[in-house]
Amino acid sequence: MRDRARRKHAIGAPRDPAPGRRDVPPDPLAQHRPAPAHLRRCFGRRRPASLRRPLPPLLFAAALGCGLAEDPASEALRYDLLASLPAAVRECDGTVLDVGSQPAREALLSGFSWNERSGEESFAWSVGPRSEVRTTVLVPRPMRLRGRALAWAPPGAPPTLRQTVSPTLISPAGSIVTALGPISLVPGAGFEDFELEVDAAALGAGANRLVFGYSFTRHSFEPDAERDLAVGWSAVRLEDDSCDPSAAASWSVDGGEGEGAGGAAERGILRLGRGERVAWPLELRRGDRLVIERVDQRAVDALVVAIVALEPGRLPESPDGGSVGEAIVLPEIIGPQRRVEIALPVRAGRWAPHRLMLAPRGGGVVLRAARIVGSS
Repeated sequence: MRDRARRKHAIGAPRDPAPGRRDVPPDPLAQHRPAPAHLRRCFGRRRPASLRRPLPPLLFAAALGCGLAEDPASEALRYDLLASLPAAVRECDGTVLDVGSQPAREALLSGFSWNERSGEESFAWSVGPRSEVRTTVLVPRPMRLRGRALAWAPPGAPPTLRQTVSPTLISPAGSIVTALGPISLVPGAGFEDFELEVDAAALGAGANRLVFGYSFTRHSFEPDAERDLAVGWSAVRLEDDSCDPSAAASWSVDGGEGEGAGGAAERGILRLGRGERVAWPLELRRGDRLVIERVDQRAVDALVVAIVALEPGRLPESPDGGSVGEAIVLPEIIGPQRRVEIALPVRAGRWAPHRLMLAPRGGGVVLRAARIVGSS
């Protein structure tokens, strides 16, 4: 009997499977079936034999890491920035606020009442002993603080009374605090213009804060008054005379006649001069990146990139708290470069409004083929 069983297996009869085990027929196409796309990128188009059996720990980790890597083929174009220039704003790098208008509200951080108008002049009264304004400068340099303001006049005030405004400039990280001024305004004299010099050392790249302190307020004379007024602000400007606002604002997308003094945006090429910046309103989401194929500038110059969230909670916290409307400055692009890629710090998983800004630090810059890309 034992010899008969031995002879049966000897002529090739299959053995019975072990208890609880099911035999799986071999897959004749396994060695020809292509591997998943992410493994083909790592190991080639043909599936390696090592992937048809359990992987050693190190190789398994390598394959897993490769699978999680970004697939360049899945890159999706969000915006062609140069083709989108008609929707962009080209301006002088600095802050120009028409206080009393709705667009300026984004930069009025605290200490301001509602918008008002007196004849052709729009303005907003200060409320309390101090007011705070956000001033965005991407490239710190010697600038001038200009403005137009009206001092509140207490009833029966002596003619010698003056409203003394003490401006203080605070850098984005809060590490530099510089006292400017003072500004002297005559109560009852109407709107007056003022101008102060600002050193480059007083500014930081990004969202600086300008704090105005007042020598007296309405509550000093009328403690029960509803609004504690001091100064009515019509305009606040932090600007550089080397940039002509009218020239910076005039440009041609395709170049040619009618170009502004600051250069033109030709097809596929964008030129920015000293003191200028360009800003695009964009809808972005987490994972989007800025890609510039070529940056032409001197080796000592740089291109400054900044992003502004226009809704709460769209950017990671900055030293100032990452508030709405605050420019977060990203690493500079120094010298001439090819194929520059910068991850944009957008936290939103859904589309959210942002503003992307570029400005040259130095003599100027030429950009070629700039775009926003993301994962498809």
